[in-house]
Order: sequence, then structure tokens, then C-alpha cells
Amino acid sequence: MDASMDFAIDPNSSQIARLSICEMKFMINMAIPMRVLSCPIWASKWRVLQPSLCSNSANFPIRNASKSSRKPQKKKKNSAIAGMSEEHQLLLKTFPNPKGILNNVILSNAKCSSIQDVVTYKTEDIPAEKKGAQVLKKSILTLNWPEVMAVEGSGRKKRGAELVAAALACARLKELGLMDDNNNPLLPDVVYKTEDRRIFLRKQNQPDIIEADEQVSKELSSFLKKLKNQESKNSEDNDQTHKDLSFYSMMMSEEETAERVTDIFSDKPYKHLSESKRDIRNGILLQRLINQRSNPDIAEIMKKVQTLPILDKREEILSIINANQVVVLCGETGCGKTTQMPQFLLDDWIRQDMGSQCNIVITQPRRISTISTAERIALERGEKVGKTVGYQIRLHRRMPESHGCMLVCTTGILLKKLQQNPDLTGISHVIVDEVHERDVNTDFLLVLLKNALERNTKVKLILMSASINPGLFSKYFDDCPMINVPGFMYPVKEYFLPETLADLDINPNKHKSPLFEQENKTKAKDQSKKSRKNQRAPPTNVDLVVEVIKAIDEKKPAGAILCFLPGWQDIKSVYDKLLRAWDQSRDEHEVYPVHSHITVDNQQAMFDIPPVGVRKVVLATNVAETSITIGDVVYVVNTGNHKEERFDSDLGVSCLDLHWASKANITQRKGRAGRRQPGECFHLFDEDVYKQMSKFQTAEILRIPLEQIVVQAKVHNEAVSAEMFLAQALEPPPSQAVSGAIDLLQDLDILNEKEELTSLGKKISCFGSDPRIAKAIIFSTIFRCVDPILTIAASLCNRDIFRENLDNRKLIMKKMKEYSGDGESDHLMRVALYQGWEEQQKAGRQSAFSYVQSHHLSLLTLQFIRGLRRQFASNLEDSGMVMMSSECFDPSARCNENSGDPELIKAVICSAFYPNLLKARFGKHEKGKLRTNKLIFKDLDSNNILLHRRSVNCGKKDFRSKWLTYFSKIRSDVTFVRDCSVIHPMAVVAFAGNTLYIDKLSQRERKEVLAEHAGISPAHLVKLVIDDEQIPHESGEDGSEFSPWEGLPITFYMTKDTALYTMAFIKAMKHMTEECLTNEAAFLSGSALERHSALLSLFSKLLGTQVLHSQQGQPAEQVEQKQLTSGS
Repeated sequence: MDASMDFAIDPNSSQIARLSICEMKFMINMAIPMRVLSCPIWASKWRVLQPSLCSNSANFPIRNASKSSRKPQKKKKNSAIAGMSEEHQLLLKTFPNPKGILNNVILSNAKCSSIQDVVTYKTEDIPAEKKGAQVLKKSILTLNWPEVMAVEGSGRKKRGAELVAAALACARLKELGLMDDNNNPLLPDVVYKTEDRRIFLRKQNQPDIIEADEQVSKELSSFLKKLKNQESKNSEDNDQTHKDLSFYSMMMSEEETAERVTDIFSDKPYKHLSESKRDIRNGILLQRLINQRSNPDIAEIMKKVQTLPILDKREEILSIINANQVVVLCGETGCGKTTQMPQFLLDDWIRQDMGSQCNIVITQPRRISTISTAERIALERGEKVGKTVGYQIRLHRRMPESHGCMLVCTTGILLKKLQQNPDLTGISHVIVDEVHERDVNTDFLLVLLKNALERNTKVKLILMSASINPGLFSKYFDDCPMINVPGFMYPVKEYFLPETLADLDINPNKHKSPLFEQENKTKAKDQSKKSRKNQRAPPTNVDLVVEVIKAIDEKKPAGAILCFLPGWQDIKSVYDKLLRAWDQSRDEHEVYPVHSHITVDNQQAMFDIPPVGVRKVVLATNVAETSITIGDVVYVVNTGNHKEERFDSDLGVSCLDLHWASKANITQRKGRAGRRQPGECFHLFDEDVYKQMSKFQTAEILRIPLEQIVVQAKVHNEAVSAEMFLAQALEPPPSQAVSGAIDLLQDLDILNEKEELTSLGKKISCFGSDPRIAKAIIFSTIFRCVDPILTIAASLCNRDIFRENLDNRKLIMKKMKEYSGDGESDHLMRVALYQGWEEQQKAGRQSAFSYVQSHHLSLLTLQFIRGLRRQFASNLEDSGMVMMSSECFDPSARCNENSGDPELIKAVICSAFYPNLLKARFGKHEKGKLRTNKLIFKDLDSNNILLHRRSVNCGKKDFRSKWLTYFSKIRSDVTFVRDCSVIHPMAVVAFAGNTLYIDKLSQRERKEVLAEHAGISPAHLVKLVIDDEQIPHESGEDGSEFSPWEGLPITFYMTKDTALYTMAFIKAMKHMTEECLTNEAAFLSGSALERHSALLSLFSKLLGTQVLHSQQGQPAEQVEQKQLTSGS
């Protein structure tokens, strides 16, 4: 046997370099790098670390004969190495199981689907040199990674030759730094050893060093000294402030300053009607009723009214209501309860000459149903809205004449009115319609009404719905009587999915049945009913919806189509696809999207009857289930699903998921088709799915965050604990959810330790939005950046500002990056887009339309944001934080002085969203190793959080700060945040935690600072610690008790002087905030305003201070090498 091995250098060359076995042995033992000519295809540098474990060792075990069996066995001669030279055996001893080692290294590093993509063996015979000598085998191993190379080994048999070739390849990979001393693979940016991981994570979690430049430090010092010298003057300023407020109080009438009851209809102080005026008003109402009966203009309408089933029960209903304070009326779809019940009551009182004392409030869960109900009642009475009947929704109202009237309003509006009139003074009847929906406002309203009825026994309460659970409500109101009214519906033919496809001649193979996303029905049968009910509904099959609508249009007679979809995104998708499909026949089709995002005026058009030959299609969420009667609807398309927000109190996250609707919802949807003529309902789910649906919908109060409702509970009854108040609900929420809401409100400084509303909480009670959004708006007046914060707040109440589809997704991301600039903020990106639209609005309608189209924006969403901005501005005026709401949109107003400062705007967001903070760091644990180039985000509970793909910060690795703030987390398969903003560490110092204190650095921490930041003396540094506790956390002088960062306390390094100045400055800023909240920012004295201006100017400068970060994305060895290099 030839005592040498061939080592092929270049696959393109026929030359073979030959090294003797002795030379090879010497080079391996002495770790002398072999000189190899190659064709490199991989140019990155690889770091040599010392891992202790082999990745994927389970797949490629290394044989160990000593452990193969506990019983002593005779050594068997390995046929593969039989007769192999000592040099060959030494090589295989260095790399035992060389094929397994080689495969392990390749699979751990190379991007390949299989070993065969990288490694190939070719075996040939070596001709014998002497006649009769044994024929040897030669194996040529070709490796395509990390560079193209070929090695050649020989042996008596094929397997032996391949083992030698594999061992040679392992030697080459080890020379390239891809294996450690134990022949384990070394990965790029990977740390294996526990101690190395600890060192890397400790560096990542090392506090930032905040350095204030010399000029800012001087200004800070000067301001604080001036502030101290003016303490006595400040007390005089406070006296002057009180005088100013007293002057303001003098300007108000005694009637306005005194605690008063507000009239629910006029929003003015309630006044009893004198007897003479009452008689006059009774006469007017009676004459109107007589005129109504003889009005020829409404004769045709009244004929249809007389056919309503509820008319047959009129006297019975009135008799039961007169005899009882609370009545539950369960009226089937089409019985006429919504429009007739309030008229029954008013007309009965008018006939008894008591019309002026009959004042009825009717609540509806939706804005659109509120308006349509009022307009229908007014039409039946031959009046215009604003006489006997009126309506009020957010941002829009037409109030009725007081004394003898009906007001239709949303549930939220009545809740607001009850703050000023808790006993319903001046109200004779309250009708809560569609009570089956069990939204949180309705359940909360029932608690208030139940308490009000005890104090005011004159008020009558009627609860109504078509699909109510009457027993539940009757029991809640002390077993009150129930009335059942049969409905009148034209026959509606139902089709479940298989029948729908067959009737409309749609190919069933194109669309699968969305039955709980099961692979087959057999698997579904094996599950319990409970587990099936809890499963999410599948995503909406938009293509199927579009095909069904098109098939109805082509194959069915005239009649409007009403399609129920779960959310705005699905409505937009179906809307866009229908418009594209009917591009050549736009004149023959009218498509109306119906959603709470759309302005009221835009939604009214769906009630109009289209011209002959035009098909009307209405795309709606469950907003169209209740109280809305679109007269010409003949066909209903029902996806059977809807979106529900469900809150996980354990994880503190909201999940907005698709769920199957209840049977009650399905009944309501079906009823939309048979109101005025026979209809058809096409269900896009199987009948088995329907059978598995719950009977009624889960109450919203049991599945959403409770912060807003706890604030409302405190507004209405501060003396009672929130848990005790909510325990009075129809179905009380879990105490854990209530406690969590209280804890968060205390963190936000909205409630104090005694569970009382703070000065901030009282301001927030003027808003009907999430407390964090309200806090941001309140703080924007103090920090003088109202306009952009209003846009951010309004956009957070809306799902998406873009019109996204598969075709424009990349274009939208490009626009998002463009408008985010270097702000690293989803919130500021939306501000820039909205401001751009407002600018184009000034240039003209066509210019604004072009802007919306070119930026792929939703015009309806932009209009919704504009309306909500006005509402929030009005809330600010009500709270006393601005003098007039118009100031909020004036760039020259004091409240907008800092509206161009992005860091300050983000700091205000942080102040409102805390404790919603994320900290970014490198180092992701994966299967026993640490990937140092992977960026992860941790919340204050040390949970891993992902950034949504639609965030402008998703995918970035070079943030200017480790800290991000966000509004809310959402959980699907993982927990993620949609919108976030990178914030300066000084914003965290200013608004995180309840306590600031200074602590010294441990000996170990000083060494780490010295090693990490050349040129900085750790002797001058201290720790500024943010915590909820006053007592510093003990970490040991050497800092040995280290664990990765887990929430509070948060620590920053800075010089002692800077830390002391910062603490004093934060204290002054908190005093400024409390001063504005207590005295109302709109009425502060001149000296206070001047002091606040100086504070805000300094804060803006502090938000621009330099921050030194630890070296990110590099393991300890590389950081140390970098320090040595920079030092030399």
C-alpha cells in the first residue's frame, strides 16, 4: 500500500498535490495550517469559540466503544480499517466517525436541504503496482462549502477510503475555524458555553450611560438654582392663580357653579315646567296627534304600520308597563317593536292629557341604527326629526323639543348624560333596545339603571330584543314580567354551504367548507362539543363571498343583496374585488360598505332605492343585524363569523380574533331578508357548524380589558369599590380582571391607593376613550404638542389607515418607511401621513383624492380620524385643559408650541402608555445556544415580544435607543405589538416607575464600564435607578447575583451631578404636571406659564443628550479584541 494520500487542490486542475502520511501526521499534531489552493465561494470571517456541546449530536452520534456496552467484550477488528497504516488510524482517531462529524458541521452551518447538495463521494479502483497484489480503493470527496474543494483518501475497501477522505475534509474545516477542539461545529454569531452566554447577556443588559453636554448641564444647574430662589414667589403665584380662578368663577352664574342636575334633552340645568306651560304643551302635542291621524301624506305608511304584529298587543303591553316598573319585551324580527313601542307610550300619555310629562329615552347599540330609528319614527308621525323625536350620537345630534318627546341615542351617550343626571330626573321611560348584544356599555348601563330605579320609582324601564334571553334579564330585575310578541316575516329560504353552491351553480371543488378548519369531518366528530365551540372561526373566504354575490346578481331576480362580513379588512377586500369585477358595468351596480368607521352621511345612501336595472349590494359587519331595515333587501349572504376582542388577564393581552357568531346572531341576519318581501339567505358554512354554535353571544364585559369601565364606575359612584360596583352586573367579570384593571390605573396615576380618582383621573373621566389614550391627550396640553397627539390618539382608535391588498403591500411599506423618516415611530408616521392629507385638502378636492390614491390610504379612515380629533378637542375644552377646542388645531396656539419636536411627542406617548415598555437587546436562545446577531424585545415582565411586520421598526437592528413604547399587545400564535416608537432613555427616566434614587456602582460594574467604554472613568459614575420601591435592590458588591433584565428596576449610569440635577428636574416637572391638572392649564398665571416654558425647553434639550450603549451583537471575545485594537 502506498504510504501517502492524495489531496486534490483545485477541481479544475488535473494536478494532484501529494503529502506524505508522516507530513500529514506532523501537521495535524502541531496544528500547522495546510496550504491549500481553492475556489472560495464564502467570504465571511468565522469566529473560533469553544463550545462544550455538539449541535445536532442526536442525529450524528459519535461512537464511543468504551460506553457501547456495560459488559466486557472481545474487541472486534473493524474491517474498514483492517490493514490500515498507523498514520491512517491516527487520523481517524483524531476524527472518530468522520462522516458524522462532517455532516454535523455542514448541516449546522451551510444553507442546504440535504448533505448530498454539498458532499459527494466518488470511489475508484487503484491499479495494483505488482501483479497479484491487492487492488486498493480510492475515494474522492468533493465539498461545495464553505469553498469548493476535493480531498482523496485510499484504503483496502470502499468504506475505509471514504472514512479517510471524510477525516481529511474534517481537518480542512477545522483549519478554517469551523470546528472546536472537541470537533463540534462553530456557528457564526453563536455562543455555546453557559459562562460565555452569561458574559454576553450581561454586556447586553449593561445600563446605558447618559451624558449631558456641558451647555445643557449649565442651563439645568442655573434653572434649578433659580427655581429654588423663587419658592417664596411661587406661593405668591399660587395665590394669584387662585385669584384668577376666583375671577373666572365670578364670571360664571351661580346656577353654573352650583352642583346641578342637567336636563337629558337640552343639556342645560333641569327646570320643572310650570302648570300653565304644561297645559299649553299638552294641547300642542294632542293637536299634533290628531293631525297625524288625518295626514294624507303618511296614509300609505300608516297602512303598513297597521299590519305590524305588535299593534294587536298594544293595550296588553301598555297595561303591563303601567302596572310594573320594569318589563322585558321579547319581540320577534319584524314585529315592529323598535319603532312602535316609544310611540305607544307617548300617544297613550298624550291622550291622558299628560303628554308634556312623557319623556322617553331609547338606546341603540349602533350609530347607524340610532339615526335610522329616529328618522323612521319621525316619518310615521309626519314630522321632521327635531320636533317630537330626535337623536344624538358622538359628533352628531338633532335634539327634540323638550317636554313630551323621544330621544334615540347610543348607549354611550346615555351613560355620559347619567353623570349629570344620575336619578333620571325628568325622564318617564327608558327603552334599552337590542339588549341581547351584551356589549359592555349595555351591561354597565343596566347596573346604573337598576340603582336609579330604586331612587326614582317614577321611571319605567323596558328591555327589548328580537333574540333576547328573557329569563336572564327578568331574574336580574327581580323577576319582572315578560311579554312575547310574535313577529311577521315573509318566508326566507335558507341555504347552507353545499345547497348554496348547488343553487348558484358554483363549483364545490374550488371552495372548501370552513368547518372549524378540520382536515375532515371524522376528526370533528371525535371532539367534544365544548372544545368545538371554543375553536376560532376560519378566516373569511373572500373569493367565495365575491363569487356568491356575482352568482346571485347573474342568476336571481331583482333585489338588494346584504352581505355580512366580520371586519373592515374583509369589507374592503370584497368591495375592491366587486368593483374590479364590475368595472365594465358600474352603472348597473351600487356597492355600499357599512361600518362604524364610515361617516353617517356616507352610510345613509344605502337606504335609498336604486333605479330599475341597478343591483344594490350592502357589505356590513354585525352593525346591520339590529334595528336597520334596508327595505329592498331580498338576499342575505352570511359568512357566519364575526370579530370579538377577548382579553387574557393572565398575560395582559387582548386578542381580536374571528369567532363563530351565535345562533341568535344568525337569526337576526336571516331576518334582514324577509322584512318586506320573501327572501333568501345563503349561509357560507355547513349545517353542522350551525348546530355547534352557542345559543347567545358571550357578554363583552367578560372578555375585554376593564380599565375604561372601572373609571366610569368611579365617576358614577366613587364611594363604592370598583369590584363591588361591577359585582352588581348581570354577569360580573372575574375579580382577577377587575384587580388587574385597578393596578394598571394606579400605575397610570388615574387612581390612587385608596382607589379614588386623582386629579388626572377626574380629567380623564371627561373622555369616553381608553384611559391611556385620554392620558396622552391630557398630557399633550401640558407639554404643548396637542395637534399631533390628537392624530395619534384618533388613529389608535382605528384599525388601519391604509388600503392594503396583496398587490400593493410592498408599495405601502415603502410609503411607511418614507413617512417615518428617522423618527423610528409608527405613531409619527401616521401623523405625517394625516398632515399630508390635510395639506392637500386645502389645495382642493382633486388634489386630496390624488394624494389618497397615490399613498394607498383609506379616505373613510382619514375622515374618521378627523371627526375623532374634533371630538377629543371638545373633550379637552370640557376638562378645562384648553380654553376653546379650536386652539387644538391652531399651530400658533400655546398648546402647540412643541408640536414639531418628535422626541418630546414620543415622550408624551411614553408617559401615557407606561408600563408598556420594550427593551431591545441582542442574543436569542435557540436549542442550547445563543444567537448573538438576533435582536429580541422584552417587556417589563421579561416576556419575548415580536414587532408586527407592518411596523416601521420591524427588521431594524440599529436603533438609536434600546427603549420602545407601545399601546397594546396582541396575541395570536405569538405575542406582538402593532405600533411602537423608539424613545430616548430620558423619557423613561421621566415617566417610568414611581421612585428615583441614586446607588453606587459595584466593583464588578466599574470594571465592566472601564472595559466597555474607553475614556470614561467609572469613579465619577453612579446608578440612577427607577423603581416602584423606595428600597434599593441588593446585588452584592461584586454584582455576582446577576440575571438577565426582568422589568423594574431600570438603571442608567451618569455622573453624580447629572443624576442629582436630573432627579431635581423630574421633581419640578411632576410639580408642573400636577399644577396644570389641579388649576386647569387654560387658566394658569403668567409667571407659572413662563416657568413651564423654561422647563419644557430644558426637557427638550435633555431628550437630545448623548447615550452610550454597550457593544451590541458581538460576543465577549470580539468586544475585548475591539477594545484592544482601539486602544492600540
